[in-house]
Amino acid sequence: MSRNKYTAEQKALLALPVILTPAAWDQAVHVDNPKSFSELAQRLAYTVKAAYHGLLTESQDKPAMFGFYRHLPSGEDRSHRHYLALHIQVVRKPTEPAYLLISLPNETV
Repeated sequence: MSRNKYTAEQKALLALPVILTPAAWDQAVHVDNPKSFSELAQRLAYTVKAAYHGLLTESQDKPAMFGFYRHLPSGEDRSHRHYLALHIQVVRKPTEPAYLLISLPNETV
């Protein structure tokens, strides 16, 4: 998706802060024994990139489902990747600035 092909609404969404619920962070980003700091940075970057892709390809009226394959947070079995399903939604509250919220599908937020 080329940057100059974003609509004004999509550009506005990409400017919003991104928040992960603690459970989503634990499953998508956290690793018990990371090999290096860059492993965590890569997991975070991949999570946000996949979330943006899911958000921009779905309607913003409801949470967009997205997912990706990653190593388990325990860090033990690095021979296989496991699918993680997540949701991203635009949260707009009258008293707060809007933000993007990434959560697990079964979380109520």
